[in-house]
Amino acid sequence: MSIESHYAEVRAKFFPRSRPIVKEPSVYARRAIEAGLVQLKQDKILRAVEKALEVKAPAGDTPLSMMEIAKDVAKKHGLKSWRELMKHQRAREIVFPRQEAMWRCRDETNQSLPAIARFFGFDHTTVVHACRAHEKRMTFDCGKRESGLDAT
Repeated sequence: MSIESHYAEVRAKFFPRSRPIVKEPSVYARRAIEAGLVQLKQDKILRAVEKALEVKAPAGDTPLSMMEIAKDVAKKHGLKSWRELMKHQRAREIVFPRQEAMWRCRDETNQSLPAIARFFGFDHTTVVHACRAHEKRMTFDCGKRESGLDAT
């Protein structure tokens, strides 16, 4: 009598309704397990590569967050709060600072246009327009100052 047959008899006698503890996986299950292991190995390799390529900025050069930029622009333009930049108003006192903040977020952060738009509560095309308008205004202001047309 082999050990397997003895084990089967004992199990049948004492545990009549039990199933085998470990069942041989089917071909499909085996393939799924192998695919999962391959995926796990690839994920592990990708994480190792990302960690190896990760470049950390020096302590003084940490990038600003969109919130910090919004607060800085609001303070610079004399707004009561950074939340005024989020308002859907067309007043020049709100629009120009909002456009500057959107431009700075695009320029100084690694956020996408849709992410910037979500932060400000607008569409990404509004961010594109804001960036273009702010750049145009900056070049016009620089040209006006150089030509001596600036009253200040």
